[in-house]
Order: sequence, then C-alpha cells, then structure tokens
Amino acid sequence: MRSVLPVSFTRTGDTLSFSNKAGSIIEIFVYNDGLFRVRHLPPDHKHVSTDLPCSDLPMKQFKFVLTTLGEKYIVSTATVKLQISLEDGNFNLFWSSGENTFLKDLAFRAYEYDRNGRVCHYVEQMPGDLHYGMGERSSPLELNGKRY
Repeated sequence: MRSVLPVSFTRTGDTLSFSNKAGSIIEIFVYNDGLFRVRHLPPDHKHVSTDLPCSDLPMKQFKFVLTTLGEKYIVSTATVKLQISLEDGNFNLFWSSGENTFLKDLAFRAYEYDRNGRVCHYVEQMPGDLHYGMGERSSPLELNGKRY
C-alpha cells in the first residue's frame, strides 16, 4: 500500500495540536516531567480509537512552559525539552535533556500513513544506538553498522 507523507501543519488553537488541510492531526500530551504522548491521526481516522484508555496516566495535562519562535515551539519541563519544528512544511520533533539530544525525527519523513490507516514514525539513528537480532532470520546478535 502506498504511503502518504503529510505536510503543511499549523498549530490548532492554544493546545499542542497540529493539523493540515488534508485532515491529518498530530497531538502532543504532557503527563509529567518525563512522560509525553504523541498521537498522529491520519485523515478519515474513524477506524482509530481516539480515546485510548490509559488508566495509569493522570487525566489532566501537566503544566509546562511553551516558547514560540516563529515556526518552532519549545515545550519545557524540569527534565525534558521538546522542540517542535514546522519549518519547510514538515512536522519534526527533537527531544533533549540538558545538552543531550536523545531522539530526533527523521527529516522530511517522520510521520506517514497509508490508506488502511497504518501510521509509521521514523527517527534518526543516534550515535551509540544498538540494534540486536533480526526476528526469525539468522544473523549475528549485534547488527550495528550492517546493511540488509
């Protein structure tokens, strides 16, 4: 099934909700200093449950500091800084703690979906990331630097 890359997101209202004209919605919830939830709802997302039960999570949003710098938004808590970039029509997230970036969305292809409603999220490989095993295919245990 052919994948679709949603583009041209804008912020919706005063929340951490972003949408585009095609109907894609990306929502960010902050539950505590280090617990965030990112939800991508593709257009016509009727088949996706939008009220997932999370009994272990608080029902209200955690207080955070939001800074706006043009097409960038910075969400800060005591331990995590999340930079949301809408530059060049793309939606990208950059996660850091102190001076260390620990997760970056893959540029120009972070969020995609297909017509069946399958949503994929791609991130950049960070230095020091380890990859092990290939499911049912035989291979060496550690797979860093290998191409298949």
